[in-house]
Amino acid sequence: MWALLIVLGGVLPLAQMFGWEQSSSLSLAASGTHAFEYAVMAILFAVAWRWRVPGSTGLLPAAALSMALGLIVELIQIPLSWRDFSVGDLAANAAGIAVGLLLLMVARRLREASGWSRRR
Repeated sequence: MWALLIVLGGVLPLAQMFGWEQSSSLSLAASGTHAFEYAVMAILFAVAWRWRVPGSTGLLPAAALSMALGLIVELIQIPLSWRDFSVGDLAANAAGIAVGLLLLMVARRLREASGWSRRR
């Protein structure tokens, strides 16, 4: 569901629909939004992958799936008059994915170090 929201947000003319104006501060906010969206998506993919494939961390498949989805969204934007392909967006996506998966790794290690298990 999260991935679907990202795709729809990436291809719909949201700025025109809501009357948003483009500015440099909006661009910076959009980069932060991209990073957050893709961090959450990568975490969700990794958790789902680990659940479906026991023994796997799910980190590499989550990173690959998340980056692939980001690239697909950017490629879909090329012919759209209200959207633009952006390498900056891809970079923000990659940064978000990296941060999200790093946070997931830290959380997993902290959980393991504490001896906490969801099976108790």
